[in-house]
Amino acid sequence: MTEKEIDEFEKVEGQLMGLHQEVQNLAKKSPDDGVNKFKLGHINSVLGAANKLMKPVQRPFSDFEQFNVDDVPTNSDVLLILRQYANCFEEVRSANISQFGGAWYWLINGERSSRRARPPAKLK
Repeated sequence: MTEKEIDEFEKVEGQLMGLHQEVQNLAKKSPDDGVNKFKLGHINSVLGAANKLMKPVQRPFSDFEQFNVDDVPTNSDVLLILRQYANCFEEVRSANISQFGGAWYWLINGERSSRRARPPAKLK
């Protein structure tokens, strides 16, 4: 990854996690309710940005790009997709960080940088 890609990755990751939390709360209350077009537009925007940051083989589903706003997916459908994207995003992030001296750093073009990163969600 480049410095610019890391900046974009961290932004999209934060958006993805925020949307995941919001939809999770909605799905707890009303799992079968449809997601409105306004929310779906923002969700699709974040999914589109996530798709650009991941190679096709890193994406959770090869045949999924974003939601069709006319199909009105349910809260639980959207939650399923966001959870899968969050898991795949974590895999990509984990593959692009390295531990040195007890701290974690981003790899830039395959080399450890001075840019700090949080530890992977699942330590290997």
